[in-house]
Amino acid sequence: MLKKTPGLRRLAAIRALALGIGANTAIFPCLNGVILRPLEYPKPWQLMKIATTFGSGTSSAVSAPVPRVGA
Repeated sequence: MLKKTPGLRRLAAIRALALGIGANTAIFPCLNGVILRPLEYPKPWQLMKIATTFGSGTSSAVSAPVPRVGA
């Protein structure tokens, strides 16, 4: 069917290009904000993750408690 209708082939190619360009346009700002841009800290290389390991071998992140509002 595609051999008989060259207009349909062009339409399929245009749709595929539009979908690819649209997906890249939508995904790039998310990746730029999350992965590519540096952290907004004065010395981001000094950030650490503190965790604890239990006797069973599992680990969990340790953080300071969040204060309650109005307490």
